[in-house]
Amino acid sequence: MMEIFYIGVKQMADKAIVPLQAYTVDTDLEKNFVKVFLLLRDMFVLSTLLFFALRLDSYLLIWTLSAISTMFERGYSLVFTRAMPIILPFIAIMGVSWVGIFLEGAYLDDNYKSVLMPTLDFGIFLTGIIIGAMRISKRKWSLALALGLCCILGTVFIDVINPGTFSRLDYRASGLYEQPNIAAFTMVLFLTAILRWEKKSLNLTDMIFATACGIGVFFTFSRGGVVEFLLIACLYWYNLRNKERSYFIIKGLVFLIFLGGIIVFLMPDYISRLEILQFKSTRLDWFTGDVGGAVSISDSRVKILDEYLPLIAASPVLGNGSGYINSMWLGPHNIYIAMWVENGIVGLLSYIWLLVALLVVNKRMNNYCGVAMIILIMAYGFLTHNLLDERPFLLLTSILTTRAISAEIMGAEKNETERG
Repeated sequence: MMEIFYIGVKQMADKAIVPLQAYTVDTDLEKNFVKVFLLLRDMFVLSTLLFFALRLDSYLLIWTLSAISTMFERGYSLVFTRAMPIILPFIAIMGVSWVGIFLEGAYLDDNYKSVLMPTLDFGIFLTGIIIGAMRISKRKWSLALALGLCCILGTVFIDVINPGTFSRLDYRASGLYEQPNIAAFTMVLFLTAILRWEKKSLNLTDMIFATACGIGVFFTFSRGGVVEFLLIACLYWYNLRNKERSYFIIKGLVFLIFLGGIIVFLMPDYISRLEILQFKSTRLDWFTGDVGGAVSISDSRVKILDEYLPLIAASPVLGNGSGYINSMWLGPHNIYIAMWVENGIVGLLSYIWLLVALLVVNKRMNNYCGVAMIILIMAYGFLTHNLLDERPFLLLTSILTTRAISAEIMGAEKNETERG
């Protein structure tokens, strides 16, 4: 076995000097070697993606695999060229953040997080582009996403049954992400990537994942999470074929009534005994019908804007310096304001440039899943100032967009081959 492996590696290495676009696989031994390598690579990449999204790290081997993969898969350079419209704005964000450390108001904490995070974020985003350029089958990709969502949902439901297992708050579930609002956003983000937008019809798989995600979001008691979930539901409805849109409401109501019947008639005692529902909190009241104080101008997220708007007015062009938000007692819960406060109008426009580029590229590729995800992220930016630090956002957007670019290139190559 080792001898066969050695022969395969030697043959691949001998042919590595051949220009990439002219590379061909001649013998059965070489074909089998390539198949085994790509299978093992796909398994590793997808499992690593899962761990990436669940807060673990592994960069070096991904880059090594991508370098080796260019021996077997063509089009890497072309994919990167087509992805430049989304790479350049992120480079601008990273550059502005480095310039911002020299401003008077820059704040560098003990671990230099304020300086290093934008660069690390760019590395994760670029890793996502590398993964997206790999020709991994849609079935494997969908399976990895499903496992990722199931892991998040599983840990959220553990928090529901035994509050505080993962969450920092006993009265709100959050699972692996520890913070309920981030958990809610991540669940909706994964749901967006899993939904079968291309079918343009309501199907059982989508309904099951959406229902599980909706229940998980409910127990996070995240107001923003509910808004994000409803936004994706509306975009999903809009994406349906015209005749399917009316059926969507009917099918959805029937399904919810059936689900409600199971909960009310078969599990009432169990539901009422859930420990997480025993905590008397304002959020529990909001999510069980008393929404009177759910939105108020006295909310700390609204009042804090009075402290940040004068900072923008004081230095609207250059900003106050990278890391300035970390020196404040409470962040603005708004990434647009945070970028403007720290890196001025240039930082804000760089971030908007990134979002618009992602939206335009996905729209041009007819990738409605990517379009829906970017709309979700645009909306979520009004609820958090830490969005660029979220790995699922960085990975899923870059991978989905690059996979759409790669699919178009592969389709063009196939059409050209057929005409030839």
